[in-house]
Amino acid sequence: PYGEVRYEERLEAAKESLNLAEQVDSVDDIRLAPKLDALWKNLSALDKYNEAEVVLRRLLLIEREYFGDESERVAGTPDNLGMMLRGQGKEGKAVEACRNSLAMKEKLHGIDSEELLAVLGNLATLLRDQEKLSEAKELFQRLIKLDQKVHATDCFT
Repeated sequence: PYGEVRYEERLEAAKESLNLAEQVDSVDDIRLAPKLDALWKNLSALDKYNEAEVVLRRLLLIEREYFGDESERVAGTPDNLGMMLRGQGKEGKAVEACRNSLAMKEKLHGIDSEELLAVLGNLATLLRDQEKLSEAKELFQRLIKLDQKVHATDCFT
């Protein structure tokens, strides 16, 4: 049907694309990043979180080596990793990964940046699910306040 996403087909294409690229580039070449990105996303969509985690960790190592720890590319990857770990039931490690992502994004963009919205929401949700309600509440309140600030329209001036 129209609009149906065929993840199995996409997954096979992503694997083949990566295999071909690895024949040309070294296994830690930054040019593999888009292939690895496509692969982990397709694995995740098929709930293959263990495999997705391996690919995502490889991607993070390559990005860190190429861009350094203080780059937007690297800052978002631990948040994605946190969601992979959550899918595997590794909530403690998921919280750690999201905290790392939040710290990097705060350092890059400041504490009131729109760039923090997704990771704040993910971290707050993880903490809520772990019944760390006080900290989760603080993060949800921060998220709401930041979202209102970011998306406020000044239509009366």
